[in-house]
Amino acid sequence: MKWISPYLEEGNWYKGNLHTHTHVSDGGFSVDYAVIGYQHMAKHDFVVLTDHNYLRKMNPDKAISFEILNEQYKEKNFTIIEGREESFAHHILGIGVKMIYGVDSIRKDAKDYTLEDYQFLIDCIRQEGGLVYMAHPHWREFDHWSAQDIMALDGIDGIEIINGNRFSGPGNLATDVWDEVLSKGKKVWGVANDD
Repeated sequence: MKWISPYLEEGNWYKGNLHTHTHVSDGGFSVDYAVIGYQHMAKHDFVVLTDHNYLRKMNPDKAISFEILNEQYKEKNFTIIEGREESFAHHILGIGVKMIYGVDSIRKDAKDYTLEDYQFLIDCIRQEGGLVYMAHPHWREFDHWSAQDIMALDGIDGIEIINGNRFSGPGNLATDVWDEVLSKGKKVWGVANDD
């Protein structure tokens, strides 16, 4: 198989984080502080806010307006993208979709989710025009996403092969899952996020 680097192509390259939590769910910072941190300290071009959809600590009356946020940062050449982490069972990132809270479309205990249930969630994200990334296949002591699972699901754009929040060594890398999926012919991106 011949590998061609996408980085050799002409175009603009942007630095960003696709998996970001704020104090709206279980993140450590306010929305404003998280955005400022990625813009100024990390020197990113964009950030995707993907709070957990099962948990909302913030008052519902204080909903985030992505239109207002982007208007504030427009002149600073920084983009804030709305997303969510489907997290009632194994986690799936939806990039470029509306943040919804407390909506469990499957309505089962996490242990009872099937691949068909996950496919339904992926299909919902795709129908909303979003991108789908499988979050942290190896999370702490759990293996959330095997290569076999990912091969059985359609509509996946990528796999989170490095999760910076819980990176404590090679055990949390998911390059093994990504390598197996690629070796079996499924083309998906590998991404590294801060979570």
